[in-house]
Amino acid sequence: MRKSNAVYNAPITLIRAGKSQSAFLSSEGKFSIIGSSAYGVVGHSNRTLTQMILKDPVVDIICGPDNTIAITNTGEAYGAGGNEYNRLGVQSRANIMTFSKVFRNVGEPIDKISINSKNAIVQTGMTGMLD
Repeated sequence: MRKSNAVYNAPITLIRAGKSQSAFLSSEGKFSIIGSSAYGVVGHSNRTLTQMILKDPVVDIICGPDNTIAITNTGEAYGAGGNEYNRLGVQSRANIMTFSKVFRNVGEPIDKISINSKNAIVQTGMTGMLD
């Protein structure tokens, strides 16, 4: 855990794990990820702990079976990994190999996301949307 804290110089407030990845969130809204690069699940091509840089602070991380999603404090979602069945809300069924904005069609700030091997549920402040 010390190595993760050294990356941020701030306390780790959230740890999530998926099938082949682990993600860490700091109290400053920065997150790092480590794991397999299969399907693009970690958003980069190496197996080292890597800090992901997004324009806004991250407030939640979701680790699916073969994808990872970060929700920012502005309600935007960025994801990488398996997109079969359009699970990341991107019309292409191709895997997303670097963190990119996902679920663009929601139209409202995103509060929560739950994802499994075939679908995702996106919750906004007032509604839920099956994708």
